[in-house]
Amino acid sequence: MEEKIEVTNLVSHFIELLRKANNEYKDLIGIGLQSYLSFQTEKYYQTQTFFYRNQLVRFYDCYYPVSSRYKALITTFKEVENVFEEYPYIVLSGSAGSGKSTIAKHIFLQSIKNAYKIPVLIELRHLNIGSNKLIDVITNKVLSTNAKPSADLLKRALNSGSFLFLFDGYDEIYSSKVHEIGADIESFIDSFPKNKFLVTSRPGSGIENASRFYPFKVRNLDITDIEKFLDVIIPQDERNRQIKELVAGIESENYTEYLKNPLLLSMFVLAFESHPEIPNRRTSFYKNVFDTLYSRHDGITKSSFPRERRTNLQRDDFEKILSAFSYLSYFDGAYSFTEEYLEEKLIRVREKALSLKFGIEDLIYDFQTSIGIMHKEGFEYKFPHRSMQEYFASYFVSRLSSDKKSKAYGKLRKQLVESPYALSSNLFELCWELDEIPLTQNVILPILDSYVNRFKKYHNDTILLKFLNYWQITIEVNNNNLPSKFCFVPLVKNPYFMIKKCNLDTPHLSDFTNKIDPQQLEYSNHSSGNYFLTLKGPYDKKMISTLNSIGAASEVKKHLSSIESWISSTYSRIQNHDNDLEDFL
Repeated sequence: MEEKIEVTNLVSHFIELLRKANNEYKDLIGIGLQSYLSFQTEKYYQTQTFFYRNQLVRFYDCYYPVSSRYKALITTFKEVENVFEEYPYIVLSGSAGSGKSTIAKHIFLQSIKNAYKIPVLIELRHLNIGSNKLIDVITNKVLSTNAKPSADLLKRALNSGSFLFLFDGYDEIYSSKVHEIGADIESFIDSFPKNKFLVTSRPGSGIENASRFYPFKVRNLDITDIEKFLDVIIPQDERNRQIKELVAGIESENYTEYLKNPLLLSMFVLAFESHPEIPNRRTSFYKNVFDTLYSRHDGITKSSFPRERRTNLQRDDFEKILSAFSYLSYFDGAYSFTEEYLEEKLIRVREKALSLKFGIEDLIYDFQTSIGIMHKEGFEYKFPHRSMQEYFASYFVSRLSSDKKSKAYGKLRKQLVESPYALSSNLFELCWELDEIPLTQNVILPILDSYVNRFKKYHNDTILLKFLNYWQITIEVNNNNLPSKFCFVPLVKNPYFMIKKCNLDTPHLSDFTNKIDPQQLEYSNHSSGNYFLTLKGPYDKKMISTLNSIGAASEVKKHLSSIESWISSTYSRIQNHDNDLEDFL
């Protein structure tokens, strides 16, 4: 009740300021804007998080202001007006669990609090289903009626630039629909360019390099952030002190890298009592968390009792069901699930994949209530975070027999070849940890082999021209605005991600600043506080000749040759591994 009053006061203040602004806002208020703002603000004002899965808490009672960076600017988006007036189109990228969606909700609430624009938050995954255009989705969301006069009023407000649009989860768009939906977003922005826009995505979705968008990146937590974050999610008691001491005593960068991520840090805190150590593998994090979720109600103490599990299934049974379901849903591109979808897939798992007996309704109850591995938002079920789905999907593949595993990885390889941006780096990392040799054999080697063969038939100028369809030539500029590195930067995520993961060299160049017209360079991207100046095409004969004079084609050939050598040695290593295993058996 108290939270509802707070929301009402917040929205009423915002509406009152809108009334004073101009008649256009008054007209919008009369056709549903106030009810839209009240409903959406109430939705985000209280939240569930990974740490608070089974209860609603005030957003700002559990929010830590994770910062984002663009060039020299570091911001927590507290003063939203200052940021968006200078950078009206923003792509906010970050890894799984870095806090992108949470930042989007924070910007929504700050926009209401600061009376800056009318915020509209759209979860892009909802565009995967059906054929509605973005303008129709927004109209249905904001207005209480779709009558033409109301739609005309909304269109006038859109033309005047009254809105701040937050498009969350570009990477959650199905690969089969990404071009269609991406074009729809582009068309919407073209139609109403005076508004402000933010798109969130994991890296590598392709949206980071979209024209006119400023690429912001969610920053990792540093040691000071980690301590303050822990104070937000844990009372300052003995457990708080113990966890801080453990984190402070960690020296290995492999460990601290995990704790720089808000999701993984929350997972560690949740599992701390059962597993008071920091695993050196990401898969162990997820396993520990599932163990904790499963067993946290099992102990019989003065204040707890065994939580009923309606299915009477054992821990391994739940793990098998979740892994099979996660594999199916992941390759469907589904990250939240209606009850009908859950039932359909779980029936399939029960009939085709496992010899287990359970009631579907009982299983869904156990997922949500007995274990807490899924929670319900509105009419849809979700994992606490999409990365849990990826963990169970990778676990499913790793447990398959060799012939079935080859088929599953073939499906993944096909997806990567047809949709270069489709790969989740988190899924890849998890498969790498659980299943390095089969993943290498069935995915990495064929893709890298195809990558090298793509250029084999070309020589000299032509090979460089073809190569520039995959890589941009750039200058990396440091914080002092001085050139620090001359290199190639990948245009597509794959196979670059595999090249990097296998520690293979990427092509580099010597200094070419004195040979290139500065007018042919433009700002392209940023990395670790530095930024890139990109060489613009078209790459005519004169440009190619200039690049070859500084060894560009030779560097490309050397790069391809090194990958060829790695492929050959890796095939031999796998063969030797198989022979050694055969001898052992």
